[in-house]
Amino acid sequence: DGITGLIIVNPTTGAQRHLVPGQFNHVVTNSRGEIFALEGAEVNRIDPSTGARSRVVYDGITLSYGRSIDQAPGGMLYVMTNDRLARVDPATGAIAVIASGLLTESFAVMDDQTGYIQLQDAGVSPVSHTYRIDLVTRAMTRIENVGFNAPRGLVRDAAGNLLVGHGHVLDRIDP
Repeated sequence: DGITGLIIVNPTTGAQRHLVPGQFNHVVTNSRGEIFALEGAEVNRIDPSTGARSRVVYDGITLSYGRSIDQAPGGMLYVMTNDRLARVDPATGAIAVIASGLLTESFAVMDDQTGYIQLQDAGVSPVSHTYRIDLVTRAMTRIENVGFNAPRGLVRDAAGNLLVGHGHVLDRIDP
């Protein structure tokens, strides 16, 4: 949580263990048990057994106002800030801007080449539109009939569907 830090919860028993203090904006973990946490402009690698954290060092681009982080199956991290989407190699720290100048709501990586991004309508309407974004070419394609009022997050499920929460509703989108 935003005050206590990172808490590990056993989904079977509900047992909780405080892992590391901090004010993390967003956290992602993968099937290998690695944990990456976004704290302001920093990406931290957190050891799940000891709680030790190390900063992923990168040069050249500031990730100020980091909002969310996700990881592609190949290992690359994607960080969404208020106005850009950046790819970070956690091994080398190499960073590249995928898209910028965006009024973003949320983002989810589907695989090593495809992501989905929620962009807020630039007009008066609070409706956000979902776009498929090619992470290699950076081309974006709007997905029609999938506008949500004030979405709170995108995430992929195990079957490859896209889940989006808005209001008191959770919708599933077949990509």
